Amino acid sequence: MELGMEQKGSFDGIEKWLHKVAASTPTAQMNAVGKEGVSRLAQATPVDTGLTATGWNYKVEQFKGGYEIGWFNNAHPETDANIVALLKYGHGTKNGGYVPPNNFITPAIKSVLDTGMNAYTKGVVRDG
Repeated sequence: MELGMEQKGSFDGIEKWLHKVAASTPTAQMNAVGKEGVSRLAQATPVDTGLTATGWNYKVEQFKGGYEIGWFNNAHPETDANIVALLKYGHGTKNGGYVPPNNFITPAIKSVLDTGMNAYTKGVVRDG
């Protein structure tokens, strides 16, 4: 039995697309994911006064080898306490009470990253 294989054409198109994708800066997509994360975190944050829920923001940073989105909350500059960590991990109160943990951050960010990565992938494939 004999098996033959023949290739015609070139890989110029795919190579051009791969170079374009590698050289692109995903700033617009990263900002969209960052804004969506702020929105979802604000919705998921337990509300007492509402200050913590409205204190979310994000930052996109470039570093060697890629980009990173970071979300942060700066709603209570008057205190050294990390209010978000107290809400997430639980804490004791002044009068001996206890606020149980509420991991509201992980589900909110996971849904944003899942959706954001799908949108980013579709954008890269579509632009190619």
